[in-house]
Amino acid sequence: MDPAADDLNGLLKLFRGSGIVETLMGNGLAPTPENRAALAAAVGIPDYTGSDAQDEQLLAALGAPEEITPLP
Repeated sequence: MDPAADDLNGLLKLFRGSGIVETLMGNGLAPTPENRAALAAAVGIPDYTGSDAQDEQLLAALGAPEEITPLP
């Protein structure tokens, strides 16, 4: 996946965890700080620092469900 080139709308449509790291992992994505910053930049979140507000914006922008769902 290339955040700069790929369509990220609905990327996280399968699983919503209790936070960004768990949600990315549950959707098969590496939750490294670099990946999170690249995803944030790709969806228009400037100067990503990993604040709670930015993480919620990132989850919403990537299409994560609003409710937490258990892993299968």
